Amino acid sequence: ETFGHDFRPDRHKKGSDNVHLLLCADFNSIPESGVIEYITSGRVSTTHHEFKHIGYKDCLLKMLSHSKNDQEFTHTFNMSSAYTSELMPYTNYTFEFKGIIDYIFYPKTTMKPLGILGPISEEWLKEGKIIGCP
Repeated sequence: ETFGHDFRPDRHKKGSDNVHLLLCADFNSIPESGVIEYITSGRVSTTHHEFKHIGYKDCLLKMLSHSKNDQEFTHTFNMSSAYTSELMPYTNYTFEFKGIIDYIFYPKTTMKPLGILGPISEEWLKEGKIIGCP
């Protein structure tokens, strides 16, 4: 139970400020989606168009934090993406789709990226006749 956690200076803090969350995932969601809006802004409307009038609201209100008026799902992790679309224009490159659907998020207040490898060259993909690179 004490495996190194007792040595953290903030070990007695409560709440999301004490959670050092690094979120790396294939969300299959473009940057403009409700999923990414929720992660990066800390909120998304309970009537977001991507819910498509499916009855998620009652279930999610029980599971997630939400604003006092029950009109938004919220979280307090203060997340930021490790890269922008200018730096990494795609994480998925196929014949039918080229864009960002894979992400690395970190807490703005406790972490910062030290570097990034960057994208695979689009010219290299074309010259090598590589059809897809998920």
